[in-house]
Amino acid sequence: MIRATPLEAARHEFAATASGPSARDPRVRAVLDSADAVSRIAEAMDQAWHELLAADWPQLRAICERDVVHRVGVIGEHGWVTTIESLHPSIAWHADGIEIGHFPQVGTVRLAGDGLLLIPSVFVANVAAHLEDPWPRTLIYRARGTTALWSEQETVPNRTR
Repeated sequence: MIRATPLEAARHEFAATASGPSARDPRVRAVLDSADAVSRIAEAMDQAWHELLAADWPQLRAICERDVVHRVGVIGEHGWVTTIESLHPSIAWHADGIEIGHFPQVGTVRLAGDGLLLIPSVFVANVAAHLEDPWPRTLIYRARGTTALWSEQETVPNRTR
């Protein structure tokens, strides 16, 4: 999908999201401003996937899938308010929408019947959100079991000679 992104759409995303010191680095700007920016970024992401995640993906995906099954059970047993508020202590359900304490500048997120996409992740420490059109309102939250995953330490035998 990334490779199919039109260059102008990618440039719009770069302008909206590329900020901070790294976005001003001449090497980064050279990639973002290049005519082949989309293919270069897609290639880098593909390489990162294979080098960093592919081998662990079955375990990471299983954690997220178990979280989804758990949340469906919470919805059935306790309802939406409990489910949403159990995602993170900073999230509160109100009659007119939800509030995300990590993003006080956002205020109350009104769903207006548009729904809310919930995405478990093994990569977020707290909660992340996407609240801008045209995308669906989305909460990305830490999946249950993530703490145990990242706190596991491989024990290497101490070999003395």
